[in-house]
Amino acid sequence: MRSKLVPKPPIALACGILRDGARVLFLVRRRSDGMEMLELPCVAVHSGENAVALLLVAFREQAGIDGMVCEPVIEGRHNLGSRRRKALVPAIGFAVKAKNCTARPASGFAGFKWMALAEAARKKLSRNTEWLAACGGR
Repeated sequence: MRSKLVPKPPIALACGILRDGARVLFLVRRRSDGMEMLELPCVAVHSGENAVALLLVAFREQAGIDGMVCEPVIEGRHNLGSRRRKALVPAIGFAVKAKNCTARPASGFAGFKWMALAEAARKKLSRNTEWLAACGGR
């Protein structure tokens, strides 16, 4: 009998928060039914990996912005499991600074929007960004 190789779950979720005054950059992902969902550029961090380095690469790939990852500005808890079987891990929002804030989203995204965190918490958020609503969009 063979045993399944189950990958280890990530230990955290790192998200990049690029601010322009009071607004934050969100990527827009369009579902098959046409509904728009907001998402922060983010990456799952596994044990032994450098969250800042991974987030820098993910931010460049997802948003198309070459930035510098700074200190954590917001923390929450992200559900990796299902709605029934919750598997909570820390979700950390890192401040990102960039000289050129012109976004060029990857092909998986429909575009981008600049909006306040509190306003975005009231919109439809993607699965990786749902934890922001629980934080109250501070």
